[in-house]
Amino acid sequence: MKPIIEKCSGTYETMAVQLIAQSFADDPGIVFFSPNPAKRRLHTLKLINAISGILEKFGEKYIILHKNRVIAVTMSIPPGRQISVLSMIQSGFLFIPFFLGLRTFNKVMKFIDFSWKLREDHMAGREYWHLFYLAVHPEYRRKGYGKLILSNILDHAAKDKKPVFLQTFTEEGIKFFKKNSFKTVSETIFSEKCTMRCMIRDFSISSQKTKNPERKEKKKSLNRKPAKKTNKAKK
Repeated sequence: MKPIIEKCSGTYETMAVQLIAQSFADDPGIVFFSPNPAKRRLHTLKLINAISGILEKFGEKYIILHKNRVIAVTMSIPPGRQISVLSMIQSGFLFIPFFLGLRTFNKVMKFIDFSWKLREDHMAGREYWHLFYLAVHPEYRRKGYGKLILSNILDHAAKDKKPVFLQTFTEEGIKFFKKNSFKTVSETIFSEKCTMRCMIRDFSISSQKTKNPERKEKKKSLNRKPAKKTNKAKK
């Protein structure tokens, strides 16, 4: 049976958050603000749950189900939507310091500020799809599910003629997205063990290849048949 991509809702919300938290718990960015492995799983789950709450209103969440189990998930923000302070309050994000501790929360905010500034450097003034998370269950990796669920976002972006923007810390992530035609536009060191790569796949009209008129004219001139010589009668 061919897997079906559908919008995430209801009881699958919790499963999707748990899958992302599991997949990103050892990500260099997460390790930066929560270096203790014993606490990191819970910290990651709390943070992803808060972000998921924000994306409930402003974002798009898609999943692939197999035997009533979430095996792949994406969370993204479509063009023209912006996260507001009110949405952060409603999602419970401002209560995160009570769960993480003030010191860890300050590191989280430092990380968020860093990533948002980089995003603005590349995407300011443009409408785009922002891919926050893509995760595949460990038992189903390298079987095409990551590419399949990513294609859903890419299809939307191609239809909108808008770029897709993402940030990643891992070599595995870079390889995967490069295989799917993303280009690395910057590599910025965040900490000793964290280098953030910003990547873009551009579907905007301005990015499409245009024909070089000079080259086209040159080609025409090469293919043009020489004019036939005519002998004019002398008077």
